[in-house]
Amino acid sequence: MPCHGIDGCFRGDEVNIGYRPYRATVATAIRTGPAPRYDIVVALEAGQGLGRQTVRNPDHDDLPPDRPPQRGEDGRDWIWVYARKHGGSGWIPLEETEPATSPPGRPCRGPAGFDFEPGIMPSKHGPHTSCGALAIGSARWRRRRCAAGSVYLRWSPDGTAFDYLHAGDIVELRCSGPRAFAGVTVVSAQSVPAGTGGWLDAGALAR
Repeated sequence: MPCHGIDGCFRGDEVNIGYRPYRATVATAIRTGPAPRYDIVVALEAGQGLGRQTVRNPDHDDLPPDRPPQRGEDGRDWIWVYARKHGGSGWIPLEETEPATSPPGRPCRGPAGFDFEPGIMPSKHGPHTSCGALAIGSARWRRRRCAAGSVYLRWSPDGTAFDYLHAGDIVELRCSGPRAFAGVTVVSAQSVPAGTGGWLDAGALAR
């Protein structure tokens, strides 16, 4: 169950994301949103190793399916990946990637090695992080603006990222979590649908 019933705000043990090995097929880039106009996180050469994110995996399935692509404003399908060599997660056109195979002894374990490669490793059980305290006050009073250029939106406090918020995006503060993370619901954003919930660094928010 999501924290305090807030859709999208989960504890670490309710996430358990996997990553499958992929690679870039052309010179391309990972971006902060599913369109060419968004900032580049990592520039890639053809052949660069990637990890493609699976769906959230609360049942600890060892073979969770891939997270579905998201249709970008350019009409292409984009997927969420991380760069295995350089680090950094974000969006990349699906058509510019292909499945790959991990090097022997180097499974695709996700950013910082916290996750697992389906079919190669068993599902990892994330930490049982606290849900924190509910924010008080009216929904309008709890509205906050993203003051950072871009900031990860995460499934759990300090956990796996699944999207970005950008400067000027508006969220509703829902709860205060551990390690200075805030549980939020998106009100309006450049690339994240309204109603999406998640956790982000509370320091990125302003009134």
